Amino acid sequence: MRSSQSPERNRLVRPCDNPFRSSLTQSLQYVPIGTTWADLRLRLARLDYRASIVGPMGSGKSTLLRTLAEQLRAKRTRVRFHRVELDASADEVLESVMRSRTDDIVCVDRVDRLPSLAWRSIRRAGLRGGLICAGHRTRGLPVLVRCKTNPELLHRLVRELSSNPGLTGRAETLFRKHRGNVREALFELYDLAQGFTPET
Repeated sequence: MRSSQSPERNRLVRPCDNPFRSSLTQSLQYVPIGTTWADLRLRLARLDYRASIVGPMGSGKSTLLRTLAEQLRAKRTRVRFHRVELDASADEVLESVMRSRTDDIVCVDRVDRLPSLAWRSIRRAGLRGGLICAGHRTRGLPVLVRCKTNPELLHRLVRELSSNPGLTGRAETLFRKHRGNVREALFELYDLAQGFTPET
């Protein structure tokens, strides 16, 4: 008896060949919406390199902070990048930040995971180089960017990762399904590329 599944559904992709594997999605560069990189860097300088990047989940906050740090390093600026992991204690993060030189620009990703007391200590640490954070709230710093997404952005990212029309054609539907959360949409595209049917 023949399988009722189509041949396409039976050809599974190896995880290391999946176009939406984390090593590729995490290498994507942030795409400014309604502004340019030159304008962002100018605004950051005017804010004396003390700013926040805010937005909902999956809107590109971490990607923007990482890309911005890379651009600053390319201009021979000293940058210390800190990502607050779920299993990291506030003391560990605080100790790591305090090892920065006072003229470093310190970037703190997922700052919402830090207790208020730890964040207050970081803000008062005399970091003359600058302090840039990414999270859902400003945490007392002026806003550099309020990240947002749109279907066209997701479609461009999907095309950058895959030429499979069966996957690129799903971008707008997945954008609506995940309410603009690009990260969750890319997670589901990984499953689709593997040949799995995601739960509804």
